[in-house]
Amino acid sequence: MADQTIIQVRVDQELKEQAAEVFDSLGIDIPTAVRMFFKATVRMQGLPFSTALNSTAPTNDYSSDGGMTIGDRHFSVEETDAFMKWARENLAYNAPDGIDDDETVVVLPLEYGRDIPPAMYTQLVSKVPAGSVTCWEHIYDFLGKLYNRQVQGQPDRPLPRVDTNGDMIPYWRVVSKNGVLGEYYAGSKDSQREQLLREGIPVVQRGSVVGSYKVENYKEHMFNFGTMRIVRR
Repeated sequence: MADQTIIQVRVDQELKEQAAEVFDSLGIDIPTAVRMFFKATVRMQGLPFSTALNSTAPTNDYSSDGGMTIGDRHFSVEETDAFMKWARENLAYNAPDGIDDDETVVVLPLEYGRDIPPAMYTQLVSKVPAGSVTCWEHIYDFLGKLYNRQVQGQPDRPLPRVDTNGDMIPYWRVVSKNGVLGEYYAGSKDSQREQLLREGIPVVQRGSVVGSYKVENYKEHMFNFGTMRIVRR
């Protein structure tokens, strides 16, 4: 795993809340948005948006040469293809071929011969049906059995938030091992609560802490990955 560092930035409280609301509607949190901004900056070798001093909103156009124009900058076919490849790999989840139903897990080869593909984590989250929940510890344990190794955490790059159809990955079905809401990737606790309630999961306030929730009788709703059919590539 690459060395990690912490960045602290002071921003106006109202601005932070407004941005967080937008990010939440997209299914991401502030740290993920910052990482996406950094990656886009490195990829484009500049700010990933126009800084022109005018009120004209930039437009995105696909040019006759197959490239793409964003604002006043034109990207060649090669640059456009590279960006789309990056987006597919980093921002969208591609379900492995050969999955015939929601009860099948396709075990993908290790990346570079050693790393569990991020798509495996997302695939397992996607297998949790409405009306059930899971926790990262159960996902790590199941991945450990699939790959015969100890899995203690997530990969060093962010997991996809949507699939290639634009559908949200159901991270709201991931709670803590004790059934508490608010796990990373799930969005705000309130939105996670609303999603689970819509799917028939009983959610109650956690003690006297306002805004803290947990799944009632969470053990009864924990999904059992051991029932899945395994297909190895």
